[in-house]
Amino acid sequence: MNIAEELRNTEYKNLFILLARRNIPQSKLAQGIGVDSRKISDWKTGTRKPGIDTLIKIADYLGVSVDYLVGREFEETPVNRTQTVKNLLDILAKAESFADEAVEVYGAKNRYIPLSNSLKAGISHLISELGG
Repeated sequence: MNIAEELRNTEYKNLFILLARRNIPQSKLAQGIGVDSRKISDWKTGTRKPGIDTLIKIADYLGVSVDYLVGREFEETPVNRTQTVKNLLDILAKAESFADEAVEVYGAKNRYIPLSNSLKAGISHLISELGG
């Protein structure tokens, strides 16, 4: 059976073509993203679909976009992690500036500082996940 026949029932053709092209066994992908390898077989046969959190893990593991995995992009464009980290750092700086301005203008430290801290913590976590 050729790969086209094998993948006729899946929406995730790009995922399995990419695995074949990179010579990555499904078991290695399963281990890398923390799922049972039977789930990946189910995705291939079309009996199950991965959730969005799992698709994000797969995209991160393989260094491609989720759009590529689900067939919304046709080129295997690597995710530019450096640019993503720079964008998040810009957002972080804006969040800090917003909190400082809000406190200065409105004097509501108890309202804006916790919001800013929560936003900064979330962005910092994303940056660390991206290796920045």
